[in-house]
Amino acid sequence: MTVYASTADGTATAGFDYLPVANAPIIFPAGTTNQTFVVQVVGDLLDEPDETFFVNLTTLLRPTSASAKPKASAPSWMTTRLGISISDVTVADNPSGTTNAVFILSLSRRLPPRR
Repeated sequence: MTVYASTADGTATAGFDYLPVANAPIIFPAGTTNQTFVVQVVGDLLDEPDETFFVNLTTLLRPTSASAKPKASAPSWMTTRLGISISDVTVADNPSGTTNAVFILSLSRRLPPRR
């Protein structure tokens, strides 16, 4: 199974607060139930409120999404009928560079081997 991940602005701005991603393939080989997806959060020296962006997942059947808050805690995760979930992530600004926001994608069941 392949899932495609794209980022979307919430209160955070692509290119300024995080590096945008469009249609990145995330492949779940047979027997695999977890994969990771990384978005780079851009640090700065500004004192600003918590900001969020979204990760939208698309398969051929149904989309789902999660959010990231670069400076605060976030809710757990959302699930689709396909049994795909994505973790929310919290990261702190790194004033001297970027920080990886690492999302965990999980399937609720193992995929059978292809025949």
